[in-house]
Amino acid sequence: MITFKRILLGLLLVIPLSGCVKGLVGADAGDNQSVSQGDQVSLVGEGKFKNARLSRVASLSYHWTQIAGTTVVLEGADSDSASFTAPAVASTEEILTFELTVSTQVGRCNNAGSYTHSGIYGRCLVAIAKDTVDVTVAGGEPEPLTSTVQGRITDVAGNVVSAAIEVLQNGTSVLTSNSDAQGRFDLTLEEDKQYVLKLSAQGFAAQSVPIQSPGAAGKVFFDITMIAAGAPQSFQSAESALMVGSDGAQVNVQPNSFVNAAGNLVNGDIQVTITPVDVSRAASLAAFPGDFVGIQESDGTETPIISLGTVEYEFTQNGQPLQLAPGVTANIEIPIYIDTYQDGSSIQLGDQIPLWSLNEDTGIWLQEGYGTVVESSASPTGMAMAAEVSHFTWWNCDVVMNRSQAIITVLGNEPGTVRIKATTTANLGWSPTTAETIADIGEPTGNLYIPSEVEVCFSAEIMYANGLIGTTSDVCINAAPNALVNVELEDVLPLGPVSIVTEPATLGDEVNLVGYINFPVDPLYIRSGTRELFVDFTLKSGQLPEGISILNQANDVSASLMGIPTQAGMFSADITARDTDGNEDTITVNYEIYDSNIIRPPSLNPYAFVQYVVSEPLSIDLLSKLRNFGGSVSHWEVSTVNTSRPLPEGSYQLVGSILTLNIPIGAYSCRDPFTITVLGKNVSGESSVLLRLYDEYCELN
Repeated sequence: MITFKRILLGLLLVIPLSGCVKGLVGADAGDNQSVSQGDQVSLVGEGKFKNARLSRVASLSYHWTQIAGTTVVLEGADSDSASFTAPAVASTEEILTFELTVSTQVGRCNNAGSYTHSGIYGRCLVAIAKDTVDVTVAGGEPEPLTSTVQGRITDVAGNVVSAAIEVLQNGTSVLTSNSDAQGRFDLTLEEDKQYVLKLSAQGFAAQSVPIQSPGAAGKVFFDITMIAAGAPQSFQSAESALMVGSDGAQVNVQPNSFVNAAGNLVNGDIQVTITPVDVSRAASLAAFPGDFVGIQESDGTETPIISLGTVEYEFTQNGQPLQLAPGVTANIEIPIYIDTYQDGSSIQLGDQIPLWSLNEDTGIWLQEGYGTVVESSASPTGMAMAAEVSHFTWWNCDVVMNRSQAIITVLGNEPGTVRIKATTTANLGWSPTTAETIADIGEPTGNLYIPSEVEVCFSAEIMYANGLIGTTSDVCINAAPNALVNVELEDVLPLGPVSIVTEPATLGDEVNLVGYINFPVDPLYIRSGTRELFVDFTLKSGQLPEGISILNQANDVSASLMGIPTQAGMFSADITARDTDGNEDTITVNYEIYDSNIIRPPSLNPYAFVQYVVSEPLSIDLLSKLRNFGGSVSHWEVSTVNTSRPLPEGSYQLVGSILTLNIPIGAYSCRDPFTITVLGKNVSGESSVLLRLYDEYCELN
C-alpha cells in the first residue's frame, strides 16, 4: 500500500521549491455578460488540475469575490456557480467585476483556507488560480435634470387666488399642485421643456398658461392673472334662453340642447357664467387665456393673433360641466373692445372676422370659421362679433397679426436664467407668448412673434445663479413686416443699494395715474434697477385710493400697484423700497380717480411711437393714433419742453387733432429719437403722452 505521506513526498521531490507550484490548477470565470438592472445573474466557473498526479490525491475548492461596482449579495459564493440580482445603477450602465479563486491543498496544512498564493508550506502543498469576469448592468433612463418654476396667482384687482394647478406636457397631465394662501406655487419640472399650466378656482374662469421651464437648476417666476367668472344665471333645459353678461356678451340656446359628460341629454335647471375679457386694458388683458397663437382653419398652419375681445361660456348642472349635444349649435356675441385693426383702419359693421376657440390643454387657439361685426349698445365700442358655435369654451374674436420676429439675447458674464418681457404702446390686444421667452444669459431665445410697424419694447428679468434677481433696461424696436430682428439686452445691473425703476418708465421720482371707479387701473410696476435678493415695498406716507394696493410680485424684488378703485378723488402716496441691507428709495404716486358715470377726462397711454420719412411731410391724426382709455379729447396741444430730445423749430405743426411733421435730413438719430409731448384735454381734465419719432430706416435693435 502506498501511503499519503509517500505520495506527497513524491510530489515534493518532482516539484522544485522555487515557486514552480504555479500552474498546477487552472481557473475560468466564464464569459463576460451584459444584463439589465433587476435581472437574475448566474456566474458559472470552472476549475481543473494541470498535474495528473495531483488530481488523483486532491480536490478543488471555489470562491467568488466581487472586486468592483455596486455591491451585490452573492449566493453560492463558495461553489463553482454563484448568482446575484443585478442592482439599480445610477448611470446608463455600470460594470461589476467578480473574481473566481480555484484552489487545492495536499499534505499537512495547518492553516487550511488561509493561503492566498500557491506555494509549499512545510509539508503542505497549496495550488491556487484566479480569473475575473465582467458583468455590465444596463441602467434605465437617466434621471432627468430639473429646474424650478415659481409664481403667484392673483385676480385683475390684485387679490391673491388659491387655485388648483394641473401641469400638462403634450396634452398629458404630468403633475398636480395648488397655490397657497398667498397665491404662490412652486413646481419642480424637467428642464428646458414646454408645459401648460391649467388653473381652476371657485368663482373664476378657467385659465391656461403655456410656459417654458428653464435649463438645469435654473429658476423662473411667473405672475399669473385669473378673472372672476361672470354672475351665475339659470334657465330651464326644455326652453330657449337668451343669456346676457357684462359688456353685452351673450349666448342664445335652443331647447334640449345640452348633454352631460356621459353624453346623456339633461333636464331641469342649467347654470351658465359668461365671462368677457376687456383686451383694451392692460390689467384685464393679463387674464387673457392661452397664448396669442392660433391654428388657421384654411391650411392648419400656426400664426400669431391679436385679440379684439374674448369670452368664456361655461354651462353646468349641479357643478358638473355640460356641452352642446352633437349636431346642435348656439349663437353668441363677443364684445369688441378695440375698434381699429392693427393698421389703424376702423372696424365696420358687417366685417367678417376670424372666430377662434381655445384648446385648454395646449393653450393654442383653433380657428372655427368667421363671425360678423354687429351693433351692440352694451359693448364699449358699440360693436360685437356675432357667431354660431357647436361647443362651449373660451371663444375669441381675433385677427391674424401683421408680424415680424425677434431673437433676444441677454449679454452678460455671469451664469443665470432670463425671462424676456415685451410690451407695446400700440392699441393692440396682444402680449408675447410665454413659451418662447426663457433662455440662459448669453443664449438667444427662439424666434418670438411681435407685431410689425409698431414700437415693441423688450426687457429681461434675470435670475442669477447666486440667487440675486434683476431686470435690464428696455430696448425698443420697430420692425418691418416679416422682418427678423436681433435684439441685444445688456446685463449691466449693479449690486445695490436699491434704486426704484417703474414700468411704464417715468422721468423723475413722481408718477401720475388716472383711473375710474369700478374699472381696473392699469398696473404700475415697481422694481429695483439693481441686483437684489429681496426688496420690501411699503406705503411710507400718504394714501392710496380705496381698492388700490401694493402687491409684491412672485420674484420678491418687484411689486405692482393695482386694483379697482371704489372712491373718486385725488390721492398721493409715497412708496418705499427697502433692500436686505436696509437701503431705501422712495417714489411718489399720484392718482386721479373719477366717477365713471360722468364725463371722464382723457387717459392717454403715456408713450407712443411714430415713424416718418426724412424731408417728407407726415400727417398724424392724434385721435386715431393715440390710445385713449378715458373720455374723448376736445382739444390738443403739443410741447417740446422737458423732452429728452425736442423736435427742431419749424419741423411740426398742430391743427385740430392733426399733427404735421417735416424733419430735415441729418436731424434724426435712431438711438436717440426725437420726442414731443402731446396733451389731450376735455372739460373734466387732461392727459399727456410722450411721442417718440423715428426715421423709417431705423432698425432700432
